[in-house]
Amino acid sequence: MTGLIWVRMNSARRAGAVEVPLVAVGLIRDYTRAREGLTRPLADMLATNLARAEGMQVVSTARMYELLAQQARSGDSIAATMGAARAAGATDLLDGSLIDSGGVYQLDLRRTRLSTGSLGGAFRVTGKDLFDLVEAGTSQLVRSLGAKGPRGSFADVSTGSLVAYRLYEEGLRAHFAGQSETSQRLLAEALAEDSSFAMAAYWLARSRGGDRGDLDMLKRAVDLSIHATERERLIIRAGWADVTDDPSRLAVAESLTVRYPAEPEGYLWLGHARKWTGDFAGAIAPLQHVIAMDSFGLSLDPRAPGAPVRCLACEAVDELAGAYHFMDSLGAAERVERDWIRRQPGNPIAWGLLAYSLNLANRFEDALAAVQTMSALSPQSSQDWVRAHINWRAGRFAFPDSLFRLMSENPNSWGEGLKWLSISLRTQGRLREALPPAQKLRATMKAPRKDAIPYVGLFEGQAWFDLGDYRRAAAVFDSISRAPLYSVAPQIARNLVWTQTLRATALAAAGDTTLLPRIADSVEAWGRLSGYGRDRRLHHHIRGLLLNARGDLEGAAAEFRQGIFSVTIGYSRTNLELGRVLLRLGRPREAAGLAESALRGIFESTASYATQTELAELAAVAWDAAGVKDSALVRYRQVASNWTHADPALGPRVERARLRIAALSGQ
Repeated sequence: MTGLIWVRMNSARRAGAVEVPLVAVGLIRDYTRAREGLTRPLADMLATNLARAEGMQVVSTARMYELLAQQARSGDSIAATMGAARAAGATDLLDGSLIDSGGVYQLDLRRTRLSTGSLGGAFRVTGKDLFDLVEAGTSQLVRSLGAKGPRGSFADVSTGSLVAYRLYEEGLRAHFAGQSETSQRLLAEALAEDSSFAMAAYWLARSRGGDRGDLDMLKRAVDLSIHATERERLIIRAGWADVTDDPSRLAVAESLTVRYPAEPEGYLWLGHARKWTGDFAGAIAPLQHVIAMDSFGLSLDPRAPGAPVRCLACEAVDELAGAYHFMDSLGAAERVERDWIRRQPGNPIAWGLLAYSLNLANRFEDALAAVQTMSALSPQSSQDWVRAHINWRAGRFAFPDSLFRLMSENPNSWGEGLKWLSISLRTQGRLREALPPAQKLRATMKAPRKDAIPYVGLFEGQAWFDLGDYRRAAAVFDSISRAPLYSVAPQIARNLVWTQTLRATALAAAGDTTLLPRIADSVEAWGRLSGYGRDRRLHHHIRGLLLNARGDLEGAAAEFRQGIFSVTIGYSRTNLELGRVLLRLGRPREAAGLAESALRGIFESTASYATQTELAELAAVAWDAAGVKDSALVRYRQVASNWTHADPALGPRVERARLRIAALSGQ
């Protein structure tokens, strides 16, 4: 069984297109004498081949299995396939029967209009094997609908091995049934039968999840996709580009949605591509389209026995909330999350996402209440982890630091514990204490080669930066650049862009701008090899540092502004550097806005390089200069509180904050 849909063409996308009511391939009954188990692969082969015909839109087998899983049905009945077809938007259903007679197979097919239940047509084809039936069946159906048939043979763009195809179809079915080990075994066997079977390699990579072998197998699928159908080639390449941040990600995703609009995953990839290239507003429409196409998935209880393995609409909601956060619109993100909870009140992930947004908005009590609901729904979820981050943002460091120290002593979480402990101590201005956990993290990780530092050395590099040893920080970042961490060009470029930007920032802080023009040019060139929008902008940050050092404040401000990927989830030091330049230019409200946006960001990744306390200090000074007393007081108090136990080197800054608190409070 598989799904095949000819959908009504989108008139906005293809002006003047004729609306064509079309069909979904569903259940084919097996009446062969030996019950040979040929009908499931036959249906998928038909659907795949028919997708090659011009003017037809086909819903893949994978999509139909997703829909059947949502309905908790096996697909062994007309009712099940009709339900899945209707959920996918089909207007007609194609089903039939297979028999063997005198050394040949006979395939009887009928087309039923789903809106009325009336018969839309019937025909019979014969052949010596399934490949003959697929070619003949495709020709008959295409001709009956007045469409243009595919060029070349089906075997040339799939596999000529029936054994491989049967194993592939069984493996695909097992994947969507949540039987990961079985799926991997069957798909690997299919690939062993036919080493050129691109879709077997692709779904084997998907079934393997996040293993390193996943990327290698996905690359193999890409290499094999030159011989696949157009739809399968686009699916494989869209999946590859999404995983690796390949610059083709946007173009491939757009092509997939234009050519095959019945596939919701294409819109998910498109939304993801637009979001991560920096077009946050442009990501909204395709993600909302996924939610509409897969709305039934949002009505299911994810905790129920037999719940589907995947919910595309849930993934789209998560991405959509993230896009709003990138746009610094936490209110819109919260509305999306609460709508998800309205539809799936028993989904702990939805409650956890809401807690995340509420925490970023400094609504700590509301966030803790959401965490309690999440924990009640999913007792195995880590309530302490979320509570630690809520307390951290509220300036209560004892609990998170205690948790991070415990994690650092646990063999299963020591790396994360050391990382978070170092970031937390930096936020508190306890810079000398922040260095040892970062050094321990680096020392306990194996470097890819002797003259390089492992990627986790980033945290040690930033600790040295905060301590004012900028040249040592620059050397650490540069060493990480030389580490052969990746084998894929876009990811190699991402590592170079990021670590060399950090190196340039450290050199500029040391007063050494000699290498900055060359580094900026290199970062710009590497950025073009990455599909991540931040990588294409970071050279502007370096150029801003150079112009700032030369005293060209307007030029520096323009470059820094171009260097911002997201005001909330971008490189937080760009916000910091631009804010300081704007203060010198007499534009304190702009500086305060940049600082406040960054304060609504996260603690880790690119946002960890300027701590929340540094950003709060910038906001305080900017609001103070703008004459906004209440906002300035809030941020000065945050600085004084966070740096209560700060190193002596920060003493003058803490004292300035306390003096301004007293002055603004009228004390």
